[in-house]
Amino acid sequence: MLSQPRSGVNLVTCSMQAVLRKPIGNLRTLSSRPVVNQRLELHLVSTIPFIYRTHCPKELSGLSLKSSKLIFLTRNLKELLFRKFFISCVDDLEEKNVKIFIRQYLNRFLAYESWNHENRFLVYYEDYILQENEELLLNILNFIGEEPSFFDDFLEHKEEYLWTILQSYRDQHKDRHGNSSINGPRINYWAKNTNPEILKAIDEILEDQEPLIFEKYLKRFRTE
Repeated sequence: MLSQPRSGVNLVTCSMQAVLRKPIGNLRTLSSRPVVNQRLELHLVSTIPFIYRTHCPKELSGLSLKSSKLIFLTRNLKELLFRKFFISCVDDLEEKNVKIFIRQYLNRFLAYESWNHENRFLVYYEDYILQENEELLLNILNFIGEEPSFFDDFLEHKEEYLWTILQSYRDQHKDRHGNSSINGPRINYWAKNTNPEILKAIDEILEDQEPLIFEKYLKRFRTE
């Protein structure tokens, strides 16, 4: 799984883990001894990770584009920008760190686009946080060929699992990144009170830098 930071990766992967009861690995350790992520303190039925996760597209370079399956988890760039930076005017978008952040965001889409289309699956945070996201979870598991063995248990204890994931996120980051993505469906939380001209300027930057990526994957977030 390639993920955009702050896009609900812990929510998605831990939900998958609750349904499968298998460990999650870090991609950078794939060729060595796996480092396992375990936030839910579940009794796992396997010691072999069912999925490896990373935020870094460069870590995908050792994988086969034809045989390895890729899940890409992403989010509206506007929410990410306003969560990370203080942007009060269009000129702020020219700041070095903001421009680097936007480029890194687009590079993840380019990595996804380079993958064999039969072996890639795109998940938007905005879709996953909807209250009825069980169907999307099942679609992800079907894509990677995993049976949802503990799905009924997950549904029965869903709120408890979500709270545990949220609490582990808070303990990990200690307020460095704000609230967890599983705090609730806040699709327009950060950008909703922002000057529309700034939001439109972000659209223009994305479309200018990567017009095909914008057309295929990002125009759903366009500010009218």
